[in-house]
Amino acid sequence: MAAHLRDCESARARVRSIALRIRAICPSLLALPNQRGHVNRTLRDPLLWLMLAAALALVLPVAHWGIPRVNADHRAHAWGNDDQVPLAPLAELHNALVEARPDRNVAYPMFHYLLVGGAYAPYLAALRLGGDLEHPSGEYPFGLADPERAFLVLSWIGRSLSILLALACVAGVYWTARTLFGRGAGVFAALAWLLAFPFVYYAPLGNPDGPMLAWTSLGLAATAEVLRRGLTPGRAALLGAFVACAGATKDQSAANFVLVAPLLLPDYPAALLSFSRYLAFGLIALPLAWFDRARLAQFSRGDWLEALKLSTVGNL
Repeated sequence: MAAHLRDCESARARVRSIALRIRAICPSLLALPNQRGHVNRTLRDPLLWLMLAAALALVLPVAHWGIPRVNADHRAHAWGNDDQVPLAPLAELHNALVEARPDRNVAYPMFHYLLVGGAYAPYLAALRLGGDLEHPSGEYPFGLADPERAFLVLSWIGRSLSILLALACVAGVYWTARTLFGRGAGVFAALAWLLAFPFVYYAPLGNPDGPMLAWTSLGLAATAEVLRRGLTPGRAALLGAFVACAGATKDQSAANFVLVAPLLLPDYPAALLSFSRYLAFGLIALPLAWFDRARLAQFSRGDWLEALKLSTVGNL
């Protein structure tokens, strides 16, 4: 046991040493005058816009692929694998916020559905005010006077949002590599990503995987800024916002940031990082639990003990 503890302490010391070395080396590699100047210079970088134009040129020709022609009940869903627009976001928002259903899809968090629903809202409001949407329902034609046209417009709205986030993903990849290793590395990283099949396939689809990667890449770009220029409240808030958006889009994205906290805070003990993270999660969960307090009151003592065991094993 003593030997094992010594090995663990040695490994932690090596991680702290590597993190400090990265933070010490990065500023000397790419010295820029100030943060605002660096941001403005990156946004004016023609290579960044060239990468975004190349990504758009790859995605737009296939953006229409799989959009359903909704002229019958069995044609209400996109036929592309994993595509969820236009119907799934509306169904999930309805099943979670309007009529709580125990059989709703809980595979993904709600953030991307809320984004898509927000993008849909002006068009749906226009349909409602124009008399083209009356008595909305979950059955064809869903209360729509012209479901074929409405679903076409909703599909393009949802896919436009996906394409915008796909471009943000390319920008995040370029920004991360450029910040740490220079423009050449940024171009190589962006080209490697936008020429990959998963990017071209998922970029226009209404699936949360693409948006999750977009928020993740922006979070890693914020991490690169912190490593390059130091941790400030503003950069920490930006990093936290991107990480939160990624996790709220698809919770598995948390694995992409497991090593970020130890890298940015190498002097913090591992136990403190672990407990503070889950303490923060618990504080976030408290107001949500308050709304379900009646159902939580139905838990037995055995239920709470089982939850305690699961959280102990899963978190610590």
